Amino acid sequence: RLEGDSRVSMSVEGVRFDLTGELPPVRDGAGDILYEDGITTLSLDIGTIFLPSGRTATARNTILTIQPPDEAGFVMANAIGQIAGDADAIGEIVRFRPIQAQNYYPFDPADLVGTVEGQVNLNFALNGGDNSDAPEPDWQVLLNVQQAGSETPIEGRLLSDLDGTIDATPQRAIIDVAGNMDGLDASLALTIPFPGSEIIAEQNVELRLDDASRRLLAPGLEIMLTGPTPVTVDRSKAG
Repeated sequence: RLEGDSRVSMSVEGVRFDLTGELPPVRDGAGDILYEDGITTLSLDIGTIFLPSGRTATARNTILTIQPPDEAGFVMANAIGQIAGDADAIGEIVRFRPIQAQNYYPFDPADLVGTVEGQVNLNFALNGGDNSDAPEPDWQVLLNVQQAGSETPIEGRLLSDLDGTIDATPQRAIIDVAGNMDGLDASLALTIPFPGSEIIAEQNVELRLDDASRRLLAPGLEIMLTGPTPVTVDRSKAG
């Protein structure tokens, strides 16, 4: 332990950067490490995440802050950083503990298409391990998706060419995207509560229908209606 005015700083490159749980490490990282007043700060400018499937993603501007041990002896840490890559690679990353996105909604990363840029924020005990008394990891994932979608239906709908944002925490996911749903031009604003949450589910969908797409959805209306028509579907609470 360094006391008083002691300060240690160094620049590093080619380092491996581990976080918590089963999250794959960042490799070939470059950045700086600072130890001052009992707090360690690791600033990673860039690195590569190699996944078990062979996929890769890029990590940028990641800052890991490690606090001195608390009264219970746990060393708390916060990590915040940017990730970027193909949707299947990011989908594989968020399946690992402590995020474990598949526990909230089952999916196969191989079905995901498009590109993703986002930010991950983690709070966790570095020495928590399997200790049942350790604080539960807390996390938030903020994603910007482009030309994204799934090759298999989601809630019975085929989604493609989606642009927008996804904001997920252990309590809920908020999805705000626009693109193609079952061949129709659509905007989707969804709040999806996760198990144990008291957040109310909301589904707001706006379809932008021209004559051809309206014939697919509601055939027969052409005898009294032509031209573009927005159709809004709003569902909240049960039913």
